[in-house]
Amino acid sequence: MVSVMRRFTFVILMLLSFKAQALNRYERDFVYQLGKLPKDTQKLTWTEGQLGELPEQIIELQQLKSLNLKQNNFETWPAPLHKLGSLETLILDQNQIKNLPPSLSKLQNLQWLFLRHNQIQSVPKQIWDLSKLKILYLDHNQISQLPTTDKTLALKEISLSHNQLSQIPVNLLKNTPALQVLDLSGNKLKDAIAPWEDFAELESLDLSENQLTELPVNFDQFKNLKNLSLAHNQLKSIPSEVFSLANLEELDVSGNNINDLSDDLLELKNLRTLRVSDNPIKNFPVEILKLKKLQEVYLEGHELSQEDIQDLKKNSGSRLHDKRVATSLENLSENEIAKLDVIYLENQSLRQLPEELAKAERLAEIYLGENQLYKFPTQLLNTKNLLVIDLHHNFISQLPKDLSQFKKLQILNLSGNRVTEKEQTRIEEALPNTKVTF
Repeated sequence: MVSVMRRFTFVILMLLSFKAQALNRYERDFVYQLGKLPKDTQKLTWTEGQLGELPEQIIELQQLKSLNLKQNNFETWPAPLHKLGSLETLILDQNQIKNLPPSLSKLQNLQWLFLRHNQIQSVPKQIWDLSKLKILYLDHNQISQLPTTDKTLALKEISLSHNQLSQIPVNLLKNTPALQVLDLSGNKLKDAIAPWEDFAELESLDLSENQLTELPVNFDQFKNLKNLSLAHNQLKSIPSEVFSLANLEELDVSGNNINDLSDDLLELKNLRTLRVSDNPIKNFPVEILKLKKLQEVYLEGHELSQEDIQDLKKNSGSRLHDKRVATSLENLSENEIAKLDVIYLENQSLRQLPEELAKAERLAEIYLGENQLYKFPTQLLNTKNLLVIDLHHNFISQLPKDLSQFKKLQILNLSGNRVTEKEQTRIEEALPNTKVTF
């Protein structure tokens, strides 16, 4: 009997040893750190940890409410998650997840779900079974359609930007009465998108970077809409439905084919910011500048005469912005680059920047987010007038040792990178007057 028990114990130990060996060093480190945590831990962050699988030991944290696993190596949905029934916030941004399982519906307490920058191709209908879900971010994936639902959803914010959507299910929109923020930018939406109804709470709507030539039916019903972006579509004029949005505070129609601005804009009494940059505008009614609450007008890339611009500036004070802006550096001469004030090169899969950028001595703002930069662009070291550097969601781990040339810098966005806490401290000390985001 003793011999049998010894053999049984030996087999168990061998199985445990094999399981431990099956874990890679990152997973073993994760398990080791888990062992140090009290069982009543409610918040756990493990980012940039190169986890490919989530060890089962995590289910011991049954009171866990917030779990951040951003920037790991998950290719599939971590199986143990559905056993963490207390989770309210789950962050799985910047992994390589391709599909979501029906079992995610077991997370019945989930309120915040972030799955940005993955490779998700399909979404199961069970996601709508998450009755408490308020915030859903699925941007920068490969989603071409969403499942339908007849259930009333509690969602307040939905981001589906930069996917492959050509249309939105009608009943999804009908069944989100509490929705306040909807981001559908960077998709393939055309004119034939479904009528929109019952959006009494909607305050922010982003339809930029689509293929719209007009607005959907019933669009003028969004009476509480405050922020609307129609930038980078195929509009030839500002749609008439916009002028009935009495509470609108910010309107962006940049990057379209608009020639003339209608004085119907005067109906927007609460408008604070108007962005009409990168349009072939030849007519800008000066009366628009008389809107009492209007604080900023962005008019870069226009076709107005210098005489018209000077007249507008006389009537606008400091509210008019007509800086030289570029969204690509291709085909630009060194002389043209030297005159740039703002550069937008976001989400272009850039691994490096052209050396000519070092000539941009007037540059005040540069936006390089969501690229594949592993090093801080050294070309920027020659630009003494920079006010904004936005490098969010790249792979940068450190900045140059000498940052003294950035004395005028007001904003530095490094969120979603790989900057260590030690390097973060160094940067903050080197740039005490700069708002730095990690």
